[in-house]
Amino acid sequence: MAQYGTLITNIGLAQIANAQITQTKVGLEYIALGDGNGAHYVPKQNQTALVHEVWRGPIAELSIDPTNSNRIIIDAVIPVTAGGFTIREIGIFDEKNNLIAIGQYPEKYKPQLSEGVSEETLIHFVIETNNADVVKLTIDPTVIIASRNYVDGKVAQVQTALTEHSEQMKPKVDNSWQKGVKNDVSVMNLSDHYAEKVIFFPNSSWKSNTNVEVLSITIPFDGRFSGTVKLAITTYWGGSESHGGATALFQVGSYDSSGVKLNNMTIETISTTFARDYYISGAVFNGTNMIIEVRKAPSASNPMTVSLAVQGYATGAKGVFTATNEATVTSMDTGSPTAGGYPWTAQTSSFVTKNGSNVITGLLVTKEDVVIEGGVRSLVFRTPNQSHYSLMRFNANNENDLGFEFIRNGVLAMSLLKDGSILVRGNDGILFNLADLKSSVSDGKAAVNQAVTDMGVYTAPDASYATTAANIRNLSNIKAGTGTITSDNLRTTFAVSGLPFKPRAIMLQARNANIQAKGMYNEQFTASEFLILINGNGMNNTFSVFNGGFNVSAAYPNGTGLFDYWAIK
Repeated sequence: MAQYGTLITNIGLAQIANAQITQTKVGLEYIALGDGNGAHYVPKQNQTALVHEVWRGPIAELSIDPTNSNRIIIDAVIPVTAGGFTIREIGIFDEKNNLIAIGQYPEKYKPQLSEGVSEETLIHFVIETNNADVVKLTIDPTVIIASRNYVDGKVAQVQTALTEHSEQMKPKVDNSWQKGVKNDVSVMNLSDHYAEKVIFFPNSSWKSNTNVEVLSITIPFDGRFSGTVKLAITTYWGGSESHGGATALFQVGSYDSSGVKLNNMTIETISTTFARDYYISGAVFNGTNMIIEVRKAPSASNPMTVSLAVQGYATGAKGVFTATNEATVTSMDTGSPTAGGYPWTAQTSSFVTKNGSNVITGLLVTKEDVVIEGGVRSLVFRTPNQSHYSLMRFNANNENDLGFEFIRNGVLAMSLLKDGSILVRGNDGILFNLADLKSSVSDGKAAVNQAVTDMGVYTAPDASYATTAANIRNLSNIKAGTGTITSDNLRTTFAVSGLPFKPRAIMLQARNANIQAKGMYNEQFTASEFLILINGNGMNNTFSVFNGGFNVSAAYPNGTGLFDYWAIK
């Protein structure tokens, strides 16, 4: 009679032992079934595969037996679509397809759909080990297969729970916001720290059409408040054509009766007609009340819808919701047609806004590229009265590229041409090419460097300005001059005096023939060469120096000739 049970293979024992030593986990991934080639057999620890595998699938559930911590329970489900085989052997494989455990299974035939009947089959397998903790119990939920009965049971539980919850929520739903119908509420709260309220202010509530009035929007915090208040005011025609409205954000930092730490206002949007007749003057604080004031021009008397969105922390007993719910809107006649600086300068948005005439105003902040596409397009900067302006223009189309231009009050100031040239208009009103300026500067630099060389300190034509400056400073150590030699091919001694120092060395160069130094008649120094005399040493008395000058014994053949000298300190 066959003995049913499980056996951990040699590979499995080695992996479990290694996991205990390295503090890692053994991952079990697959369960495989076989028919034993038609008969049961006694599994062996050295097996690495089933005798005859007929099906393999993912492990559906993996857990440790709550009554025995050394037992690992493994479950798998053979789906309806698999079948046509008899189950006699079972194996557990890890993620690398290593056979970890093997066992015999009571003979069971799994039919297939083509036989007219099929079913899901649950396989239950138990491994017993001395340390089940080294087995990784996590299973990828995307490959878990559940039985139909299990799913049906869970669905029934969920349906029951939903029914009970629906009955509990019905009274709350009936009294909450509803889609498609008017909800007769003016305030709502989304948390302990956020609330909104809408207040309608009819035009009949204004008190004067000859004086400036102040609209006071009061939020009665009874303690400190730190957060933001967003105000939205909309108007429509009624007494004056002040269409549109405005939105403003107030940032308030922890205030109480001792003072305000932060009170900033940012106008996010404002229509031009609203800005003409109304002025948001900011927030003031009266004790623990926050009051937003909006001034109205004498001739305006529009109905308004005021919306408040309050978000933050209120330390008083009222909290954010109650304070928002108790917010009020009132008006006060100032008694003066010019109060508050009326007529005031119209406010503008702190951000970009656009009106019907394609004019945008405000601050443009973007973290992405801005693309202006079309024919010739310009970016214009101008004063409000348009008396002064500058523009940048890409003077190009699909066929021609005439350059990128900078224009100041209608006059081309600079142009970047397609060939890389840059034209700039100078103070004289004439356009010049920067390349010509560069060439002029380069030529001038070369001329200066040549002059320094001529003065006795060699300077390359393309030497840097720093090198040129350093060499100019060294000119005081070199004195240059011109002399005349008259000789009949015999030795001639000439003297140079008046130098501010005693020379250390002398350089001579003939202008149009050659110079022969005394004692060096075999050496001729032509107009392209230098004769260099240092300290008079070893020169057979050809060269001698003294304070303020020097003597040279030399010969200039065939009459009189000019030479240049450089005396080096």
